[in-house]
Amino acid sequence: MKRVNYILMALAFAFSGCFSDLDPISKSDLSPDQFFKTEKDVKAAVSGVYAHLENLHHAYGGSNLNPCYATTDEFTCSWGDSRWRIWRDLTWTPTTGDVTKFYNLNKITEATNMIFRAEAVDMDPDLKDRYIAEMRMVRAILAWYQYRFYGPVPVILEQGHGSDYRPERPTKEWMVDFLVSEAEACAAILPKTYDAGDFGRMTKGIAYMLELKVYMNDHQWQKAAEVSKKIMDLGVYNLQDTYASVFHIDNEMNDEIVWAISRTPSRGNHWLAHVYPYDYVSLAGNSVQRWGGFKVPWDIYDRCFTEAQDGRLEVLWSEYPINADGTMKSMRSDIGALPVKYSEDPAGAGTLHGNDWIIWRYTDVLLSRAEALNQLSGPTQEATDLINTVRSRAGVSQISKDDFTKESLNDYILDERFRELYLEGHRRDDLIRHGKFIEKAKERGVDYASEKHLLFPIPQWQLDQDPDFPQNPGY
Repeated sequence: MKRVNYILMALAFAFSGCFSDLDPISKSDLSPDQFFKTEKDVKAAVSGVYAHLENLHHAYGGSNLNPCYATTDEFTCSWGDSRWRIWRDLTWTPTTGDVTKFYNLNKITEATNMIFRAEAVDMDPDLKDRYIAEMRMVRAILAWYQYRFYGPVPVILEQGHGSDYRPERPTKEWMVDFLVSEAEACAAILPKTYDAGDFGRMTKGIAYMLELKVYMNDHQWQKAAEVSKKIMDLGVYNLQDTYASVFHIDNEMNDEIVWAISRTPSRGNHWLAHVYPYDYVSLAGNSVQRWGGFKVPWDIYDRCFTEAQDGRLEVLWSEYPINADGTMKSMRSDIGALPVKYSEDPAGAGTLHGNDWIIWRYTDVLLSRAEALNQLSGPTQEATDLINTVRSRAGVSQISKDDFTKESLNDYILDERFRELYLEGHRRDDLIRHGKFIEKAKERGVDYASEKHLLFPIPQWQLDQDPDFPQNPGY
């Protein structure tokens, strides 16, 4: 289906050149022929900036999502290679490529350069403002990803630095303020929605969602409660009737999705290939690759999914078909359940399925608001009503505020977030926010887990370039 036209990065580079986060192009050095000249130039630059986000979200090793679930208790993998053991066992170092590869500030600087160049173009002012707001939002999301993994990092927001420029590491307060102020400024410009052909572009809801993520991470509960209400009051988002339908190929662009990355069979979603066992047989007769790697461990599955009628289990399988006649094979002798989640794409083949990659959903808004309200006031009717809205869609029992303390409801929300959002890239942040990341690592045998593992190390190559740049504690 038609979405944002993510032009190959080479097209963006044709306009922008190769940028270094430590050596941005100086305004005084730009000649007239380096500026964008037309609306078409700006549109191509926007597509190039969006492509950075597309390239970060996939299932292969090296995805931005890998450290978000593979370092936690919600994930295990049948493959014994070192790539997955490093995440599980928290054994990364400042020279571990799969960890340091996400430290990529030049993408942020490139977005800054694209914004600067777009500002000089004579074109429809409203459209230009929107394009620039889109690029600023992509830049802010890229900076948010860096912050989640490495802590505060330099964000180049201006031109005119020479080749010897070495930015200082900002404070946490500066980083939080930057992310929130950028999101607020962009929310004032961006539309609530687009036509279907532009589904996936930055919206007001995505901007507010970034704010919500930042406030939750920073334990600013009152502000988190306020911005979650802003998202709800947009009147754009609603829960789907069933959990499985959220991820079904026939229900793309549904109004539970706050943000998704466009995929087509030629630019595929490879999730199912990572999940399906080697002897799986598609009852629909679809062509699928079967590598049999990703699992949800039985201990968290059995602890959290205690109601057999839970609709979320429709796409978290404890058994699977091995014959076209429907013969089923149990997963109980294996290391975990199958997080199928996305439906098969009849137009896909092998590893390539066209399901859009869902990043942020409305259920996350509801559960985040419930958590923020509980942190502010303990169990309230509104907080439990929000949780029950999510549970009602899943077809499971309702909860009462009278059965909880503030602490026990907080723990319950963490479990509900797993039940609802498993393997969508939230668990690492959730465990860190709840103060349980180290505890859960030790429960699975990583006895040396410590505070240092809450952040990844600054890459050694960064320190080699700038010996005065501070390394994260413990590395």
